[in-house]
Amino acid sequence: MAQSTAISMRKFDGTDYKSRSLEVEILLEQQQVLGIVEGSEEAPEAATELKSWKKLHRIVRSTILLAMESSLQQQYGIQKDTKALWDQLKEDYKSRVKLNVWALRDLMSAVGLSDCENVQEYASKIPSYVNDFNICADTDSSTASGTMPESMHTYYLMKGVPKDDNWRFLTLLMHDTIDTLANKLEEVFVKMKAHEA
Repeated sequence: MAQSTAISMRKFDGTDYKSRSLEVEILLEQQQVLGIVEGSEEAPEAATELKSWKKLHRIVRSTILLAMESSLQQQYGIQKDTKALWDQLKEDYKSRVKLNVWALRDLMSAVGLSDCENVQEYASKIPSYVNDFNICADTDSSTASGTMPESMHTYYLMKGVPKDDNWRFLTLLMHDTIDTLANKLEEVFVKMKAHEA
């Protein structure tokens, strides 16, 4: 049986839905109650089982609400059905992002390595915007598959890198690691520094 769990993750503030929802999903899966929000574990008909199910339902609902900032708790706390709450969070975020698909493109274009403290920060900013873009990409005619093409993701990663004398070398390195670009960006810069030495 699931136990109430204190939330030690960064709370959802209305941004970065994909990462925050994944953390909650992992927590619910660990507690063996993910099926309640997925809809695969509906309320049983038998009265003897219904009481236990309702208790789990309340634990799941409170876990989701505890994973939010207090202002969002007030907004979504009125929803008593856990699956409806979970679905509403996703739909509201998706609707908000859809309105800003071009703003997301602008944000991705504006991210520069020089504006970040380190390569890791730079390498994480673009994928975060890509995740948001992919949530709303099904309304964008340039992305028929519903997700950002890898070539476009690569373009935004490359766009923020300084274009100096080593640009050709860096481009070749990027091309060699294109399949795992988001995970290997820091390694690329290590190789570039070695090349400069």
